[in-house]
Amino acid sequence: MRQLVAQVAAEIATDASSRAGAPDGYGHGDVTVGSDRARAHVWAKTGDAIHAERKDSPLMQIVGEAGPRGEWWDGSGGRP
Repeated sequence: MRQLVAQVAAEIATDASSRAGAPDGYGHGDVTVGSDRARAHVWAKTGDAIHAERKDSPLMQIVGEAGPRGEWWDGSGGRP
């Protein structure tokens, strides 16, 4: 499960970097897996990514598309 959550975080970071026009602009990690939930953090790590978050909010766009439970991610390593 830990590896799966880390993979999703990496995909989100890549997607956000692309939307922000900031190659490698987002970091990811701090994976936590409990008995009933799992989470990982994705954050803007460069000046260009931080600026994009203030202006266009790429991470919030991804969250909005994913829905409250991340329905866009089908578990196969990509979007359906």
